[in-house]
Amino acid sequence: MTIEDETGQANIIVWPKLMERQRAEVIGARYVAVTGQLQKQSGVIHVVAHRIDDLSAQLRLLETMRVARNEAMPRARNF
Repeated sequence: MTIEDETGQANIIVWPKLMERQRAEVIGARYVAVTGQLQKQSGVIHVVAHRIDDLSAQLRLLETMRVARNEAMPRARNF
């Protein structure tokens, strides 16, 4: 896997046993939290994953909140 945030990219190493246990998260999640061991070599960041949490529901919640906030705000009028 590869993940990215505002600081850049990181390669996530998912060993076969973890892949068996967490296939749904690896394949289906749009937003994840990865717990594992950080490795940095020659400027490349790797995380050997110990656990992957699917945070996609939180992403949907943020979108719902954004839509609700935009609908609640009065619209500006052009004069």
